[in-house]
Formats: sequence, structure tokens, C-alpha cells
Amino acid sequence: MSNNAEEKIFNKSNSKALYGVAAIAMIYHHMFLSESVLDWDCDISLFNLFGTFGYGGISSVAWLCKLCVATYAFISGFAVYINLGKEYDSSKTLLRNLAKMYKVVAKYLLRFLVKFWIVFLAFIPLGYIIGDSQETNVHGGRILSNFIGIFFDYNGSWWYVRQYYLMMLVAPMVLYFLFKFERKWLVFLGLVMILVLLCLAYYGVAFGFLSSVAGSNTIVYLLIFIEGILCSKYGVFDKVKLNKAIVAVLLIGIFLLRIAVAESAAYNLIDLFIIVPVLFCLCVLINSTNYIKRFFCFVGQYSTYIWLSHGFFFAYYMKVLLVHSSLTFVVWLEVLILSLLVSVFFKLIEALLAKRISFMRT
Repeated sequence: MSNNAEEKIFNKSNSKALYGVAAIAMIYHHMFLSESVLDWDCDISLFNLFGTFGYGGISSVAWLCKLCVATYAFISGFAVYINLGKEYDSSKTLLRNLAKMYKVVAKYLLRFLVKFWIVFLAFIPLGYIIGDSQETNVHGGRILSNFIGIFFDYNGSWWYVRQYYLMMLVAPMVLYFLFKFERKWLVFLGLVMILVLLCLAYYGVAFGFLSSVAGSNTIVYLLIFIEGILCSKYGVFDKVKLNKAIVAVLLIGIFLLRIAVAESAAYNLIDLFIIVPVLFCLCVLINSTNYIKRFFCFVGQYSTYIWLSHGFFFAYYMKVLLVHSSLTFVVWLEVLILSLLVSVFFKLIEALLAKRISFMRT
């Protein structure tokens, strides 16, 4: 590992800032992906200054903000290589290496589950007490399945818990393959072949049953997770040097392309190809202004709790706390502030638990 970790473009502080960007984008994506999300008209935004875009402009940006999921998946892969890669020992057998890495994975999953349970126990019991239909319609074993994140009946944005489980369970096997077979061309050829197959399947060229798989969140974000691992291993971000003006133009161009090809709010296939340049550009631009970076880093340290809790404030029973407004920015800001406030509180609880639970300590 390099001793100059903080000089790298994709370092720890930039990753935290990107988590902040993703958390903010996630809230906008979920709130404005369609006009039916909120119970009242909320359609006045900067797009009205241009006269013709209306809610179409708002929803287009919301669909673009779907990139938040790809950001989470990519950074997870990038970090997994750094943290799990230290466990690999070329003198050990496959089983011994996997055992060491899965031991670390188990620790990460337990840490996440504690965070998940903090949010779960803060919101779900209250929903049953006040008789919210979202909670009271879930019974029996389904409650337990939700409690461990296998199902997400209580909060739609919790679907990513299952995705996170899958990525972490696959990670040791991917890493072992990378370390065992060092030839870069073999790794990239394999990834390119997978992407080509997915594209062919997605557009119905062939491969029948694969067409549904290619369009699924599970496979797309698993591949983006692996992209993160590969970029971390081969230092992709540090091989490119561009000035801020070129980076800004490139980022705008990619965003416009993403908006143009998006078929729905759930569309994500192109994210496989654009997430690396998008995150590179964001890192360069975030680094250019210290105050902006500090703000995103502040939000980023609470990104997990923001993800797990924000939906309750606009889609479920906690939305009664919102002050009604037709301005999209105002409502979005309300949800962001409320999510941040509870996240700070949850982080304090986590810190108290870390004093008593050894695996919660870093």
C-alpha cells in the first residue's frame, strides 16, 4: 500500500465526500422520481425559469440521481479491495484464504446490522403503535425477515441491504481470483465479456432468459462493485490527469447522456460504463473547493443512516413533520435536515454501543 494514500485522487476523505454527494442525490431521486411520491403538488423548481420543462425537468434530474446507488456500490468495492486484500496470503490454500477474508466480512456485516437495527428499532415499533398501515400489514416470520434485511416491506429504499449482503459475500472469491491470476488482460477480458453479454441480453439480441437478469439491479450493481475492486487494485484514478475545465465539461456531457438514454427511474445499465469517469470528475471538482468538500464529508459520515432513515420522512408516517411547500428545493432540504438530525442521534447511539461491543470498533 502507498504511504501517500491521502495524495491519491480516490482517497479516504474523497470517498467520504462522494458518500455525501450520493446521500444528497439519493434523497432527490426518491422524492421526485415521479409526481405520485408526495401527497401534494411540489413542482416549482429552477426548471420553471426556463418555461417549458416543468416536472419533466425535475424527474429527469431525479432519474439521473439514480447514480447514487452505483456510487455506493463502487466505493464499497474500492474499499473492500484495500481492507480485504490485506488478508490474502499467497502461501496459503484457497480455503484458508477464504476463511480469513470471510471472517473480516462477517465483522463488516455485523457492524452494518447493528446500524440497521438502530434505525429499525427507532422507526418500526412506533409505526405499529400509531397503526401505520405500512407496518401493520407485515406479520409473523415476515417481520423477522425484515429485521435482518432480507425483505424491505417497511421501507422501499432498504432493498439495497440485500444487494450489500450479496456484494460482501462475493467479494472474497473475486479477490482470491484477482490475486491468484495476476494477469491484467485476463481480468479485464473477463469483465468486458460479461458486459457484452449483458448488453446483448438487455437489448434482446439473444440469450433469452438472460434479458431479465441483465436489466436487474442485482447484476448491474454487483458488476459495478467489481469495477470498484479493479480500479482500486490497478490504481485507475491516479493514471489520469485533467484540468478542472475539461473535467467539468466532461461531467456535464456524461450527465446529459445519462438523462438522454434513461428509459425510467429504475434504469441503470449505462451506469456500468460511466460510473468511473463520473466519480473521477467529482473527485477533481470536490478537491478544488475546501468548503464544498468539508460539507460533503460532513454529510458523508452519516450517509448510511441517511439512506436507512430518509424514506420515513416523505413516504411514510413521519412525513407529517414536513412543512408543505410547492418548492422542490424546500421540501428536499427539509428531508435532508430531518435525516441528518436523526442520523447524528443514531451515530451517538452507535458510539455508545461501540464501547461495549468489540466488533463495532474500527
